[in-house]
Amino acid sequence: MKQVYDNFKGDDIYELLKKENEIIEYIEKQYDKLSTINNKFCGMYKVYSLLNIESIVLKSKIEHYKVSLTIQEDKEKENPIDKKTIEEAENIVNYLKMKWK
Repeated sequence: MKQVYDNFKGDDIYELLKKENEIIEYIEKQYDKLSTINNKFCGMYKVYSLLNIESIVLKSKIEHYKVSLTIQEDKEKENPIDKKTIEEAENIVNYLKMKWK
């Protein structure tokens, strides 16, 4: 919140928070990592919640980045080196069939 406040130089916090789209753009330009952006959005959303200000756009952005983070984590977990090709799998199946006959 302090970084956003310092960047926009607003005197009134309520007036500053009305610039929701501009705050989102600032955070997305300022940071590269998805997790950092999502954390900053969550922090901003807490401010909106504490002040009872509705923030549909920010909430949807948080959901978007959660999905993006999940996809990124799934990609990192998946190791293509550990996967067998279809040919290798068929060879293993055929070998086992012959061995069990």
